[in-house]
Amino acid sequence: MTYIRKSHIKLLSTAAVLMLFQGHLFSKGIVTPAFFSPELQKEFIIVDSVQNYDLNPHTATYASEAQLLTGLYEGLFSYDPKTLEPLSAISETHLVSEDKLVWTFSIRKEVKFSNGDPITADTIRNSWLSLLDPEKKAPYASLLDCIAGAEAYRTGAAGPDGAGNIGGTRRPFSH
Repeated sequence: MTYIRKSHIKLLSTAAVLMLFQGHLFSKGIVTPAFFSPELQKEFIIVDSVQNYDLNPHTATYASEAQLLTGLYEGLFSYDPKTLEPLSAISETHLVSEDKLVWTFSIRKEVKFSNGDPITADTIRNSWLSLLDPEKKAPYASLLDCIAGAEAYRTGAAGPDGAGNIGGTRRPFSH
């Protein structure tokens, strides 16, 4: 099966719109056959909106940023590129309680930041609390609302201690 990248779909969509527009202009006599001359059609320019890209994983919102961030950072899990099944990344092991409310992760000992500092359970907890910080209003922070106390902290109804039970969920989730 052949997959088409989103950027190619955007390019094809733009080309189709341009061709329809040119056909309309030609039918109205605004564009003449000379307009379609190969000499004039050597460049194809696509105008893309200007965006302020953000490489902070807590506040980035564009798909192009997500692609970069996936290459720069690694989470507890990654995905199998063929099946999209979750694979351990910086987590060495994980256990899920029988009621699926408590998740326990063991972090690989050799995992470090690019500057050599170790990544620990506290590092991950602090990162999650930073994402949930109500002052930051991170656009996707609500994705952690399945963690016990996360929504209360994110909305300012409770302090970070209520969301400190990383691993406890409010109800079983399949993801």
